[in-house]
Amino acid sequence: MLTEYFPLTLIINLERRKDRRRETLRELRRHGLIHESVRFFKAHETRDHHGFKTAGAAGCFFSHLSCLREARKKNIDILILEDDVSFEPGITQIDEKLLLSKDWDILFFGYRGPETDGNEALSLVPVTENLQQTHCYAVKAQSLDKLISFLEAILKRAPGDPLGGPMHYDGALNTLRIQTQAKVFRTSMNLASQRLSETDIHEKRFWDTLPAIRPFTRAYRQIRQALISARKSPRGRQQTR
Repeated sequence: MLTEYFPLTLIINLERRKDRRRETLRELRRHGLIHESVRFFKAHETRDHHGFKTAGAAGCFFSHLSCLREARKKNIDILILEDDVSFEPGITQIDEKLLLSKDWDILFFGYRGPETDGNEALSLVPVTENLQQTHCYAVKAQSLDKLISFLEAILKRAPGDPLGGPMHYDGALNTLRIQTQAKVFRTSMNLASQRLSETDIHEKRFWDTLPAIRPFTRAYRQIRQALISARKSPRGRQQTR
């Protein structure tokens, strides 16, 4: 299983988002990904934008950076998940042979971007276009210094700097790929999506700010997500054929 191939798996989770914590644990159990290397990481939360578009974007950036620093202390490979991750059935195809098939620095298992034909065998593909989302990716120990130094340099620049100032974390990884010789790969199929959930990074939709309808909005998302998860299960896929 994916998590057994990494000595450290951190799941970024805001302490107040216990709902996401519960749902992520269910997701891990559903796909057999519970492992001793997996633990939750207390996400950074700030009211200051720190040059980012939103305080949530700043907190997300700082959280990922802190995870990378923790892995560097032990000089180990790390798998990083966000607490709204939803695994696709193909996640069970990950094995050590696949992970060793390419020399990579950063490997995306979940992303929004191009995919190859789903009928092809799962493989690792070099990233040549910008990817969105960082809810499931890994970094090699040998690449941590390079990535951390790059991210710290971004924090020292002004917003809009030509070399890259404060930006969304996925944008920072895209910038790293463009500006350096970092070997960034992705799985040929997207193996992890994001669950339907109230955002903590972007500006909230108005229906998430109204106390009167907020519980109904959450319930609606949970029902929709349950239907999506059911379709992903082996039984659900058989019924839709």
